Amino acid sequence: MGAPTEKALRSPPEQPIITMLPDKSPSRRVSPDWQAWFNDLLFKIFKVNSYSVTHNPANILAGVEAQQVITVTGLRTNSVVVVNKPTKTAGLILSDAHVSASDQLTFTLYNFSGGAINAAEEVYRVVEIRL
Repeated sequence: MGAPTEKALRSPPEQPIITMLPDKSPSRRVSPDWQAWFNDLLFKIFKVNSYSVTHNPANILAGVEAQQVITVTGLRTNSVVVVNKPTKTAGLILSDAHVSASDQLTFTLYNFSGGAINAAEEVYRVVEIRL
């Protein structure tokens, strides 16, 4: 299976960029269609995505590195990823992360403590930078 193909940037909206607010006040704002188009443009330029994924690591014995493999739909193998564990767990370090296959994130948790650690389920944040 080949890598997903990128969609071309759609044409900009034909309506004016600036619209009046509904209450007819002198305030103006960028129209929602233009906001969506600018967001698409930024993604095409910077190719950055963010994901939230719930993960509950298995029990990790003292002094052990444990690879965690989870599904994150949309990740590509030619991407760089940054993973954020939302809380600090004493004795546990998230040491590295990479996309090991399409839609598959692999990262390592290292238990440097003197006992086993059974970390709680959490929502991890993943930032993908496509190359």
